[in-house]
Amino acid sequence: MKRVLSLIFVLILSLTLLSACGGESDKPSDNASSSSVADSLQFSTETVKYFNDGGKSNYKIVRPDENEAMFEVSGNVYKTIKDKLQLVIQNTADTSDGTDQYEILIGGTNRPESKFAYDYLVENVGGRFDDYIVCSVGKKIVINGLSDSAIANAAQHFLDNFISGHTVEGGIKYIHKTEGSFTDITVNGTNISKFTMVRPRFNLSYLAQLEMEKIYEYVKQTTGFEVEIVDDHLLKEGDFEIVVGNADRKEVKAFDKNDTDSYSVVINGNKVYLNGGSTYATAMAVSEFLEMLKDGKAENADTVSNGSYASVIGKYDAATYYAPTWLEDFKATELDTTKWMHVPWSADGQNGKKSRRSEETYTFDGEYFTITPYQTETEYHGGMLRTHRDMCYIYGYVEESAKLPTAKGFWTALWTGDTTGFGFYGDEQAAKEQILGNEIDINENFGANYIAANCHSWPTELGESLGYKHTSCDGNEFSNDKKYYPDKGVDLHDDFHTYGMMWTPEYMSFTCDGRVYFTYDTTATDQDVLTFNQKMHLTLSMAVGLKSGATSIGLATEDDWANKSTLVVDYVHLYQLQDGKSVLDLRENTYGN
Repeated sequence: MKRVLSLIFVLILSLTLLSACGGESDKPSDNASSSSVADSLQFSTETVKYFNDGGKSNYKIVRPDENEAMFEVSGNVYKTIKDKLQLVIQNTADTSDGTDQYEILIGGTNRPESKFAYDYLVENVGGRFDDYIVCSVGKKIVINGLSDSAIANAAQHFLDNFISGHTVEGGIKYIHKTEGSFTDITVNGTNISKFTMVRPRFNLSYLAQLEMEKIYEYVKQTTGFEVEIVDDHLLKEGDFEIVVGNADRKEVKAFDKNDTDSYSVVINGNKVYLNGGSTYATAMAVSEFLEMLKDGKAENADTVSNGSYASVIGKYDAATYYAPTWLEDFKATELDTTKWMHVPWSADGQNGKKSRRSEETYTFDGEYFTITPYQTETEYHGGMLRTHRDMCYIYGYVEESAKLPTAKGFWTALWTGDTTGFGFYGDEQAAKEQILGNEIDINENFGANYIAANCHSWPTELGESLGYKHTSCDGNEFSNDKKYYPDKGVDLHDDFHTYGMMWTPEYMSFTCDGRVYFTYDTTATDQDVLTFNQKMHLTLSMAVGLKSGATSIGLATEDDWANKSTLVVDYVHLYQLQDGKSVLDLRENTYGN
């Protein structure tokens, strides 16, 4: 969803088209033979014929495999050609051989013609983010650009200007050059356009991702170049990398987990390393590197900047820079009762048993908090911790790093709820006057290898009498968008992943491993406005074999119980702005005993 929103946003900001010549792909092929073939290619002036002698399409549309943005662009090209030319044309991924075939190439396909066009843009046009090309190369029509948005613009230019008839005399050659007054930025003498930001595939904080995106936007607006953000497993280690956090790179500096305040910025030749001893310290390393870029201080080789988060946070605007306000790193060897309360709770379970939340399932080893479920002949045992007695808040970003159980029958979640609605734990008078309660599921897992977010509005008895009904993101247009599925072969129990929720007065965005996968507009209805602007507390829970909850516990094998059933939590953090809207209430200010 985020990629789609970003595409729309950049399209709106696209600069006025300028005639010239050039081409790109969203990424050129790494294939060596493709590169050598691309070097021998040239633009074609032969007449483009969309129809063959039998009146059918000469061409098929080819897009990069597994590129969602290009799938949408190619879909638009397919539909427009079909409507304008009344021509049935195939729209396919680049997984089949295209040698000596007529094709319309969209973006960074594995065809050498796509690379030829991309290289032309970089070497002859400027290689800036909005440069694009539409051209004929042999039997191919190449539509390419230096960014997803540029490729979308190129495709639209092609549709507006080159499919008005059955042929195009003299071939196609149109180049758009990005307009603007740009200033180059260099890192240790090398233009920053050569660099790529490399981040860990798993367990990166959204805070660091936000700061990386600030670098991306600053470089783009200042230089016209895009410094791409790429997961470490998608890119072989090479030159000209800005390495963030514990990405899989040889010279990443490891920090002691207890050294949460320290960060470092290292410029070593053609590599930059940004890391810290905590999520917020790592984010600060990225922020400080951005300041170095702005101040021209990223020029010196072998630069090392070791810093203290506490010593530099004060120079950032607290109204716009997220800082930690409540941290649980589970460094104690027992439950910290100044932060959490164990919730003893039971309900009907499956197979005639009870499903209970029991303290006996908890382990605090000074590094992680673990819930290890077990069963008896009559009961299933999980656990539940809640902050409703000690902490509640309004607005901010909450994030958990955890290994989730993915075995059948184990229902886990980090979720929030309103404070007043819990009766004797809350303000009884406020509870009587309450109309709507909320529940936000940040990473609900139902005993399968995926998570789901949700935004519930629960009417009280008073609310029901006023005509309000329960609403959620289930059974509507959000049903699929609110789910996050990991890549094939990735099990959410095998590694730590970050799960978070950004809450503002306008929206709630849900993240996994630092990237937003679902956003809910909390201003859409009056009920949402009333529901999602109340104080909320946090709950960390596991229900085992619950009758009304997860998948059948009977499907869990002995191996599942032994290896896929635990919930292991590294931290739960809350970050907020000091903006006059965000609130943090701790025990002395909250309701309850």
